[in-house]
Amino acid sequence: METKHKYSANEISRALGNIHDLTPEQEKAIENASIDSPALVVAGAGSGKTFLMSVRVPWLVANGYAKPEEILGLTFTRKAAAELAKRIFESLIKLRDHGTYWPKDLSADFTPPNVSTYNSYANNLFRDFALQLGYEADAIQLTEATSYQFAKQLLSKRGALVAPDLLEEDFSVDDLVEKVVGLAQSMNENLVSAEQISQRHNFRAAKEGRPRSHRAVWLHHRTARNSCTHQVGCPTSW
Repeated sequence: METKHKYSANEISRALGNIHDLTPEQEKAIENASIDSPALVVAGAGSGKTFLMSVRVPWLVANGYAKPEEILGLTFTRKAAAELAKRIFESLIKLRDHGTYWPKDLSADFTPPNVSTYNSYANNLFRDFALQLGYEADAIQLTEATSYQFAKQLLSKRGALVAPDLLEEDFSVDDLVEKVVGLAQSMNENLVSAEQISQRHNFRAAKEGRPRSHRAVWLHHRTARNSCTHQVGCPTSW
């Protein structure tokens, strides 16, 4: 049984100045996605995800399902977050200025939704609750450039000591640094331990009939651990 909404997605879309009606798929994504539990909407690149969110948010506000400041938008890159925040804010301004659909109990001077990257939002959460978790609140998340420089520095100083057999491999310094930084990021994001990586490495080596070598994996793990010193979200197994 479909929920009867006060205003349809197409009504709000037209109020925002959109000339064409939404497609049936867009309408369903806006109106049928749950407002109190997770919902998955699959959409490819260039399919209009940002546009859809710029209609969905005003639709939620107009129907009284949420206030702007109660809405959180997360995406992967700063560029995408900035664009999404801009589009949503502009849509809310249009909804407010239209007058017909703006909730009477909602101030015209509203607080915009919180739109940011996953990393930025996680970093803010960490800062807010770090002391309660036993960490320093001023810890910072390393940027890609700083991570790269730190990994290169560590490899230059310690690489030959911890894994001399790597010197015999056909790796350039830049290639190895990229692999180390990539592995460190993957371990942090997926909470994977060095032991799990070693087990996977050995399993694949045995399956392919190659000798088991812990050196490269251990170096990657050691450098990733050192790179993680000031980074939020390091694997707890370290």
